[in-house]
Amino acid sequence: MKKSHPKKSKKRQRPALRRQILRIDATIRHAEAEVRRVFGLPEGCFRFVLRSGRKARDDKLVGSLLQHWGTKP
Repeated sequence: MKKSHPKKSKKRQRPALRRQILRIDATIRHAEAEVRRVFGLPEGCFRFVLRSGRKARDDKLVGSLLQHWGTKP
């Protein structure tokens, strides 16, 4: 009689989704740093902007930026 071995689960290729989602109460400064870290981008290669084209302030919250663009957080 053969012993059955439990199946080995594959290791995740990407981290958990909860680690990739930006929080609504996070600052733009944190959001930019997190996006740079996740995608391996150099500093200054992208920015969050307002509808007017101006750069969003670093102390603005992600939820406020979404409301500014008309997206419900």
